[in-house]
Amino acid sequence: MSKVITFPAPPHIDGLELADTMMSFARTLRESGLPQSEIAAKLGVTKQTLYNWEHGLYAPRLLELVCIGHLWAERVRQQQSRS
Repeated sequence: MSKVITFPAPPHIDGLELADTMMSFARTLRESGLPQSEIAAKLGVTKQTLYNWEHGLYAPRLLELVCIGHLWAERVRQQQSRS
């Protein structure tokens, strides 16, 4: 018998608010010392694309939002392990 893992429902966030939040994460990652080229490479996008997100010229697609979230979580885990 397989065990079913359930996760709590996330709070409701509309698409634009989520995109704004993730763009803020991208900016914060950069401000935390990660070079733009490293962030872009980890997300599988160009530096120009990252710049466009940071400056609100356009929003990341869903898969890119997920990747930003994973990168953000990785960065948080690294900072917590240093503490």
